[in-house]
Amino acid sequence: MVNVLIVISVIIAGFGLGKYISFSKEEGTDERGKFILAKASYITMSFLFLIFAILVLVVGFLNISAEILGVVIVAVLSLLILINAISIMYFRKNM
Repeated sequence: MVNVLIVISVIIAGFGLGKYISFSKEEGTDERGKFILAKASYITMSFLFLIFAILVLVVGFLNISAEILGVVIVAVLSLLILINAISIMYFRKNM
């Protein structure tokens, strides 16, 4: 079960990285593209700090095994990459 969650997280991260790389190569070189990447990175960093605070609270108050914590960290990082890709797609459409 743990391996399945890691594989799903890697697939989600691959999708997010693909969107980021394709946007960076196609439109990320002009002023509008750099602005979109900056806005998407701002949103991703905001979520990073929020998720980090939640992880610190969860690890501090609950007894979590190392294996589960590893899966949670992989899933959270994949989620952050997906949030970045969704932000890029949103700003690309609305700007």
